[in-house]
This record gives sequence, structure tokens and C-alpha cells, in this order.
Amino acid sequence: MTILTRYILLELTKVFLVTLLALVVLLVLVGVAQEAVRHGLTLGVTLRLVPFVLLNAMCFAIPGTILFSACNVFGRMAAANEVVAIKSLGIHPDKMVAPALAFGFLVSAGTVLLIEVAFTWGHQGAKRVIASSLEEIAYSMLRTRGEYSSKRFSIHVDSVDGRRLIRPTITLYATDSDAPTTISAREAELRADFTEGLLHLELVDGYVELDGQVTLRFPDTIRQAVPFADPDEMFAASSHPSHMRTPDIARAKARQRAELALAHRQGATAASAESNPGDGAGTDSAEGDEPKDAIAVSGQRLHRLETEPHRRWASGLSCLSFVFIGVPLAIRLRNADFFTTFGICFLPILLLYYPLFMFGLDGAKAGRLPPWSVWLGNIVCIIVGLLLHRGVVRH
Repeated sequence: MTILTRYILLELTKVFLVTLLALVVLLVLVGVAQEAVRHGLTLGVTLRLVPFVLLNAMCFAIPGTILFSACNVFGRMAAANEVVAIKSLGIHPDKMVAPALAFGFLVSAGTVLLIEVAFTWGHQGAKRVIASSLEEIAYSMLRTRGEYSSKRFSIHVDSVDGRRLIRPTITLYATDSDAPTTISAREAELRADFTEGLLHLELVDGYVELDGQVTLRFPDTIRQAVPFADPDEMFAASSHPSHMRTPDIARAKARQRAELALAHRQGATAASAESNPGDGAGTDSAEGDEPKDAIAVSGQRLHRLETEPHRRWASGLSCLSFVFIGVPLAIRLRNADFFTTFGICFLPILLLYYPLFMFGLDGAKAGRLPPWSVWLGNIVCIIVGLLLHRGVVRH
């Protein structure tokens, strides 16, 4: 390894690590604070969330950090005429840029792996921490706000004495068409069971109301179990392509293609039945729309499954794309003020990369564009970077 390569790698590493540490700490504090306020988390629960929030913070921080590092190092070298000195020694500029590209590639590979872990293990881990701490969270919010609510139920109390809820009113929400059930009691206690997904309520001396009418009075103690999460929603969250492991996505794509083929066959059968009703017996329009709806739902999920691996790789390799465009642009600007250089570099990337990335992502998920369209931002950044690099070589 030459002295120049060691010098560039060392400078990039120093700036990258220091900047990443500062930015990740800031993002973690903001992320944890948002979760704590939104869910009413206690200090213990908040601290258990930190490792999972940390992963997501690093995924967001690394691309901007490596761009900042490249702009800092090469902008300072160009301003100090180090680039001119290197070229005057007969050293080709590629020898100077190659270490930065190698560094960007290694960081990109690590970011791809980090995204895989953060979007699967990190997301599910954060949900598990919140769900397993539901009892602690509920008591904390009842003490501070006097109420706690979710999609399935809500609890209002006059006060909390230890674990005793004084004058609680529990509203249980059923389906949209059914009226909610209201339970009022003199006091109650609650206990969450994460393994069963149930919140167990022990109520003393109260009554049950359904549709505004008292249907049951109980002077003694009754027990009521309430699911704190919809099983369908829990399954949908765990099976969402964004939170699936890459090997699971490959298997899910095969299953989804089979379901889509079955929906197409059923649609063809329904269309044939409509065109040939037989003895004048028509097909119900609602039944005829079912295959079309199944085809639309299966097709949309298949598009998302096919897009997700491209999204993860394109997001991770954006680090390398930023190095491609950031290094030659910083050299041409020749500005020692790295904040100015970073701002000038980041603005076109912000206006160029992210709109193209979102355009390709939305189009691929909707099926309007092929899955590789997610790479549009990376491709354009690399092309622009190569054109800028040609200018650096010539001049």
C-alpha cells in the first residue's frame, strides 16, 4: 500500500467515524424521544429500545456521513494544492480517487448488511420491546394522563394507587358495525400477557353497558381478557416485505406468483361463465369482481416483493454513488471550508438522487416500472461523477 493510499484512507476513516458518531447520537436521541412521547414509555423501556433505534439511525446517517467525509478530505486537499502537487509528480488522479472508491464500496457493503438487520431484526425487536412492556407503559400513562388507548380498547381512570386503578372505565371496540362495550368498576388491576397477546383485567364492583344500556351488574370480581393487538394486523406487519429477511422474500415471491397464477385462472373461469351464462343464469357481479380484486392484490404484493431486494441494495450502495460524485466535485470546487463544499455537493445530490430514487421506488412498487428502476438515482450519480472525474483528469 502506497503512502498516498494510506494517507487518504486514514483521513477518510477519521472524519467518517467522528462524524458518524456525532450524527448517530443525535438521531438516536431524537428517535428515542419520539418513541417515548408517542407511546408514553418509561425510562427502562426507552433504554431497551436504544439498540434497535441505533440500527435505524446508522442506516440513515451513513450515506450523508460518507459524502461529508469525501467532501472534507478532497476539498481540503484541493484547496491546499495537494492535488496539483500529486499530478505534478506524474501520479495519475485515479491513484488518488481509487482509495476513496474502495472505502465507499466497503462502507456500502456494510450498509447493505446493516439495512437487512435493521429492517428485520431491529424493527421486530422494537415492536417486541413495546408489546412486552405494555403493562408498564399502560400504568405509566394512566398515572400521568389518566387514560390509555389503543385500536382495540381504551381505559380512563380517576387515579392510580400502586397497581389499583380507581374508578376505571374500559371501552372495548369491536368491529365498525358493532357498538362498543363499556365496563365501569370501583377499582381494577391489569396484567399483560405478551405470549398470548392479551391484556387481563380484574374488575371489582361495577357494571357493563352495551349500546348505552346496562346489561350486567357485578358486585364481586370479574375477569376480562382483551387482545391488545389485532392478529390480522400483527401478521400483516410481520409479512410486510420491508420487514422480511431476504431469503424469506425469495420464498414469498414464489408463493405469490403461484397465488397470482391461480387468481388469473379463476378470473378466466369467471369471465368464461359471464360470456356463456348457460340457461340464462347470470353471474353475480360481486362474485365476478372477486377474481379481479384477488389479481390486483396479489399483483401489488408481488411488485413489492420484487422491489424490496433492489431497494435495500440501492440504498446501501448509495454510499458508493455519493463518493463517485462527491470526490471530483470537491476537487473542482477547491474550497477548504468543508461545510460550504458539503452544502454545494449535497444540494445537487438531494435534488438529483432522492427524487430519482423515490420515482423509481414508487413506480416499481406500483408495477408501472421494472424493479431495477430503484437504481436510477445511483446510475445517474455515477454517470455524473464519471463526467466530473474526466474534467479532473484533464485539468
